[in-house]
Amino acid sequence: MKKNNFYQFFNTKGLLFIILLAFIIRIGFFVSLQPWNNEVVNKTILTGDAGGYHNMALGLLSEKSFNSCGSVRTPIYPIFLAACYLISGKTIWFALLVQIVVNLLTLLLAYKIALEFFSKKIALLTLFLLAIDYHQASFAVALLTETLFSFIFLVSIYFLCIGLRRKQISQYMAISGCCLGLATLTRPISVLFPIVAVFFIICYNFSINKYVTARLRFKSSIIYSLSYVVLFLLIITPWLYRNYTLFNEPQLTSLAGSNLLFCNVVITEADRSGHSLEETKAYFMKQAYESGCDTTEFHSFKNSRIYSQIAIKYIKNNFFLYCKGHLKGMVNLFYRFGKFSDIKTMSGLAKYRMAGFLIYFAIIYLFSIVGIASSIKKKDIIAFLFLLIIIYFDVIPGHYGDSRFQVPIMPFIYIFCAVGLLYFYDKITDKFLLVKN
Repeated sequence: MKKNNFYQFFNTKGLLFIILLAFIIRIGFFVSLQPWNNEVVNKTILTGDAGGYHNMALGLLSEKSFNSCGSVRTPIYPIFLAACYLISGKTIWFALLVQIVVNLLTLLLAYKIALEFFSKKIALLTLFLLAIDYHQASFAVALLTETLFSFIFLVSIYFLCIGLRRKQISQYMAISGCCLGLATLTRPISVLFPIVAVFFIICYNFSINKYVTARLRFKSSIIYSLSYVVLFLLIITPWLYRNYTLFNEPQLTSLAGSNLLFCNVVITEADRSGHSLEETKAYFMKQAYESGCDTTEFHSFKNSRIYSQIAIKYIKNNFFLYCKGHLKGMVNLFYRFGKFSDIKTMSGLAKYRMAGFLIYFAIIYLFSIVGIASSIKKKDIIAFLFLLIIIYFDVIPGHYGDSRFQVPIMPFIYIFCAVGLLYFYDKITDKFLLVKN
């Protein structure tokens, strides 16, 4: 009776309980960080990219323009920070609290998606796994784009799936395309995702509308895809035009060339030569200077073109080695844990903690594979989209398989994990009942 009462309580109050748990965990990270302490803010929070975003937000408030973004960053996250600063009097801790709320909304969206397309058990289990996820909690209290990007991207995916399923294509495709545009203006990594979305729309249309002629299915797929892509382009075009006007380059950011050369190519060459990353970077930087690289602005569009030319030349000459490094980076993405990544340099408690992370994620990925196999067996077309999303965010970063790239794909991995866990549980239960009878 007590067991039944507990199950009934969790079935009815589980959503509230897990969200409360997620909130407590994130507040724990927030309190341990102490973002109200100026010394902590300067030494811990405003380091690397975070410091740049902070200055851009301040520039937006003071100059009322995007001059502080330069050619490097896209505008949505600085706007988000500037809005938080405007409300709170430029206090960083308030912005981090707002990010915690955004992260909790992301969890609820993942729950809603799992509930809509799977079951309540899978939805609650997905929500629980996201609630206790280290990366979701740690990036929620980091002044970086991951939390906001993941939320907007998940909104886009939600409306894409709902629109196709409920046949309310026009308004939902518009919302999904717009949200993907906003997500891309938060982090340009999703700029090629419309290709994935269009491919899925066509696959979905042909798999569901089996009683409609192929010609009509193709026609409707084109209409839906155009609605999605046009709205996406409508959102990102103003920033493309801004960069074209200021820098004569209709691109979102000037980071593409430096990322290709100083992340992907440098890692490949360092592995090949045995030299350190710093030595290898200096070697390619010398080539860039000899090719006319601008020494006053590292991330200019002019420099980006030079970096790209050097990188492409290297890739052509070392194609298979580069592909090997790319595949290695794709694998690395799934077991990178930020500052806990290199177990060889650890000792004592840190090493045991890292081992715990590895075991935990090994279990998560194992049951995710079971969930993917189960979904493929059932020919679940929505699960196919989730798999495409995971593959996309694994392939695009390439060699630089950093933990930051895990954040947007974990909701979908946890959905598959929940499917796999329940599939395994049902199999064990069926065998137990069979033996018992």
